[in-house]
Amino acid sequence: MTSTPTAALADRVRPALGTAVLTTAYFASPDVIRSRAARGVLKTALMIAITGIAVRDWRESRAAAALAAPEHDGVGDAGHPGQPEQPEQPGHPEHTTADLIRRIPPERGAVMAAVAGATFAASIVGTVATERWIFRRGEARRAAGARLAHTLPALAWGAVAGALSMVPDPELVNGQGDDAA
Repeated sequence: MTSTPTAALADRVRPALGTAVLTTAYFASPDVIRSRAARGVLKTALMIAITGIAVRDWRESRAAAALAAPEHDGVGDAGHPGQPEQPEQPGHPEHTTADLIRRIPPERGAVMAAVAGATFAASIVGTVATERWIFRRGEARRAAGARLAHTLPALAWGAVAGALSMVPDPELVNGQGDDAA
């Protein structure tokens, strides 16, 4: 990723366009593929592609932020570009995530795991319910005689997904994050 505003915008637009097109294809698939099994395979492939775009965009954003950090000289720990240097701070021993997790009392860890599991389950249930509602709505439009009953709303869903993809990570905007306060 580059540092000029125009280039930075272009770097945000490419993944957003990919996300918009793939999301549109995902929601428009019932107009093209009537077989439920074939549609499931296609939607799985589209979700893998959308996830790949998001992961790549996230990694590129993180790498660009690390390289743009004022204390960064372009070469990170052990000479690996893109890895910020971690200076030793007296009185602040470095802890890994695994160390921090091991320090959580078992009772609190169980509660945290239960909350995380419930949140995960609720997100799955909500996603499935929303997907079914969108599909039923498209089928009702088709039964009413609408052409491209799923495709027209899919264009809106794709536009929303693309627009949301353009929103930058708040931690990366102007190098500010939780530690900037």
